[in-house]
Amino acid sequence: MSPTSASWVEVGDFSSAASMAASPIYQAAGLVQFGFSNSHPDFTKGGDYVWSNAVNQKDEMPLLADSCAISG
Repeated sequence: MSPTSASWVEVGDFSSAASMAASPIYQAAGLVQFGFSNSHPDFTKGGDYVWSNAVNQKDEMPLLADSCAISG
């Protein structure tokens, strides 16, 4: 990136559903969409510029269910 170029990032909507609805708009514009709390397993499948650091529900929920079952 040159010193005169700029990068634009959309720091996402709170919910996965709202963010996923907006993904095509950001993707078409070439904007990075950072979904900081988006845990839907398909959120990052919305395009090349869609990113989240949240653990997705597909990975997290089975561990939580196991923990609850063990705890009684």
